[in-house]
Amino acid sequence: MIARLGCFFCLALLAMSLSSIAATQKVSTADGRQVYLNDNGTWRYVTQADIAAEKAAHQDSVVKAAVEAVKIKERAKEIAADTASRPKIVEKKKAPDEPERAALVDVIRGDRGFDVRKAHWGMTKDAVKKSESLQLLTDAPDRVEYRIMLIGIQSRIVYKFSNGALSGAEYRIEQDDVNPARFYDDFANLKEYLRKLYGIPVADNKVWQNDIYKSDERNWGFAISLGFLACTTEWQNATTKIELNQTGGNHLIKTNIEYFAKTTAK
Repeated sequence: MIARLGCFFCLALLAMSLSSIAATQKVSTADGRQVYLNDNGTWRYVTQADIAAEKAAHQDSVVKAAVEAVKIKERAKEIAADTASRPKIVEKKKAPDEPERAALVDVIRGDRGFDVRKAHWGMTKDAVKKSESLQLLTDAPDRVEYRIMLIGIQSRIVYKFSNGALSGAEYRIEQDDVNPARFYDDFANLKEYLRKLYGIPVADNKVWQNDIYKSDERNWGFAISLGFLACTTEWQNATTKIELNQTGGNHLIKTNIEYFAKTTAK
């Protein structure tokens, strides 16, 4: 009886010391038996059924982790093989008056006195619509959207209005490809094209949530599709801020070029 009381006393001390560590803790008593201690002060002995359940759960987690690792490696191999088999992208020389190039120049440089294509920051929606000759897709109170080809990529441009005045714009790249590497190729091509137009960026950031592919640029598109990597490059001029972004997650990738009037840029 005394030995049992002593055992219970040891358990009580262990429970007090471990209650702040976890809701349930498995410990060994002075006589070598294992017990579960709960944060509410209760306890019970570990049974053979508990041990079997723990082993089964551990084995199940190990198997699941191994299967997922194999899937990721196989997917990475497929992407690397496809990337290696593709011909190297060569930038095509384009005429100086190409509509896509003119559109980009108008947005940032303000050629011919404009801030966004043929519009000024602060213009009304009706005035912006009169300035635009592209195919209208959406006409909402706070925005209008048009179809446009951006250096050969199907896209749409969205004019954004705040209190009835033009305050921002955005190119939304509408890529349609099963290979994430091609999405990152488009991002790299857009960044290089914008750099030639607007000069050295004021910021060029790559934020890694998981750096497993950091040293393998061929798989950066795959890393973005998993949410492991996000890329942002920024330029500015006197009136406008521009951001080229590529983010992703759940095997989806989003690429856009955003423009802000300096008075509203954040």
